Amino acid sequence: MRVTIRNRNIPKCPRIFDVIVDTEGNIIRYELQNIRGSVFVDMDDVRVQIQEALSKAS
Repeated sequence: MRVTIRNRNIPKCPRIFDVIVDTEGNIIRYELQNIRGSVFVDMDDVRVQIQEALSKAS
């Protein structure tokens, strides 16, 4: 399952990258596009976003 990870700390919550996860929420692959500048998303927030996506899918 593909989950879009967004930076919720800035306005409009822009998409940062996508992750491919298994049914348990374990990250299998990161998919990035060209990104300008530095990007930081807290790993705890990434896990929360993955769990939210999994709960919506089920």
